[in-house]
Amino acid sequence: MAKGDLFCTELRNELAKKMVSGWAVCGAPLEMEKTIDYTTLRGGASNMYHSLIFVIPKWDYTLKKVNEWMEVTPEFEYYKLTIEQKQQLQSTIRDGLMRAAEAVKDYELLVHDAERYREMLDYFLAAKKDEHVLRTLFVDRVDAFTGEGYSLVTMARRWPTIISDFIRMKTEWTDSAKVKPEEQLVMIRKEMDVSAAEATVLKTKNELYREWKKLFFPLVKERYARIQNLADARKKSVDEYRKWLVPYVARYKMMKEKLDEDPSAFIDDAYITPAVGLAQARTFVELWMWKPARQQEMRKPEWRPHEKKNHGFVVEPYDDFVKAKKKEIEEMYGVEITDAEVVKMMEKNLKKDTVYYWLIDITIDFNLIKAPPPKGTELDNPVFYIKPWTLSQNVLLLHLIELKAREKRFEKEIDELIGADSIEKSIAKRIEKEFEEKKEEKTGLRQGWSKSRSKWSERWTPKRLWLNENLIPYFIHRGPYTPIFRERLTKHFASSIAPYYDQIISFIQKEMGYG
Repeated sequence: MAKGDLFCTELRNELAKKMVSGWAVCGAPLEMEKTIDYTTLRGGASNMYHSLIFVIPKWDYTLKKVNEWMEVTPEFEYYKLTIEQKQQLQSTIRDGLMRAAEAVKDYELLVHDAERYREMLDYFLAAKKDEHVLRTLFVDRVDAFTGEGYSLVTMARRWPTIISDFIRMKTEWTDSAKVKPEEQLVMIRKEMDVSAAEATVLKTKNELYREWKKLFFPLVKERYARIQNLADARKKSVDEYRKWLVPYVARYKMMKEKLDEDPSAFIDDAYITPAVGLAQARTFVELWMWKPARQQEMRKPEWRPHEKKNHGFVVEPYDDFVKAKKKEIEEMYGVEITDAEVVKMMEKNLKKDTVYYWLIDITIDFNLIKAPPPKGTELDNPVFYIKPWTLSQNVLLLHLIELKAREKRFEKEIDELIGADSIEKSIAKRIEKEFEEKKEEKTGLRQGWSKSRSKWSERWTPKRLWLNENLIPYFIHRGPYTPIFRERLTKHFASSIAPYYDQIISFIQKEMGYG
């Protein structure tokens, strides 16, 4: 599949070549595939396009734009405008990303400082019950810098247990309100069982610790509040920078040139000829429009399994065929679509009493040409490619899934470019999965016996479907949708879509002034 092609476009062509099996219906009347090529003065193509897309919803169609690209040659005045606009968007996006990167850098520094002060607050909080950690902090980060011969670390050469003695001390032992000053030294000697010299040092250090605790605790609370406030503000500014960039990035991504995804697209294209001196612009748009097919026969479908489990539909649209193809769509677009999202698409876009749909695929190739003077003129040359399809509801559901996948990929590309918070969360989630321990499967005797028995039964159980795959649809109805091609698809569906097909063709030709 070439880059830029749609999965469902290839799927329709693939299903149309196969014999109808009853699991999925997809067919196109060959005689209704039409190309309309029209040449008009400048402005005629855009007027025709907008007339068409505004009238389609009035005919009860659901209309979606599914693909587009553009290309402008340097000789066209639109080229300069296009390049200037893209450059302006690039400059705006680049400046915004730089500001966001600077804000992230500042935020990380502030968060680092806030974490350090939060750590200090936790030490003070724990000190309400046990001051062991807080006293250790005082020894390591405050007293250690008082100098050689004055810190407890250096005094440990003379008194090896002085640090542990200091940590075991009580703050109130040097509190004049609780213990008299003349009794403090005696209490320390008695409680700690140390000499008078060491007791004097411990008394002094304990008073310094009390003073440090008194002055440092309010300072820690104040600085933590200030830095945390700045960090929150910086984080908010990062989010605002990212949100501010979203519309600019979206506009830039929508100005997609064909050469962006396929640099050699116009090497052998005779319609793009800048060397001839023609000023040309080319735009490609693909539209999907669909509506429910009217009831073909006043009776129930051939097969209705688990009616109560079909989400209210006559036949379950989200079947095994859709689930298998959904995985291929997810791999193609690099996104994930949950079952809940699929059910929501069904309930919003599908009719619960309709099993078949008509889909019309319209691709429009706009060619704008401006020839040089004196004989040159400006022309629009729109080319319409129109092809109607008859689809079962599960095939249409795959079209809806692909539209959702395109939307998610577009949002993902924007989020990756601006570094959105959702990307950070997905990375963190991926890292968590890497460190998750895999549970080993327990294989007991009974379980191993059942597996071997199932393999044995599969090997020796005769297959019921003894017919050739090409002959099965003629004898057996396999699946909830019609497997009868000639009597139903060709005579009922193909003929019934003709009036709607003629309605679109007649409208386009009328806008062209033909007929």
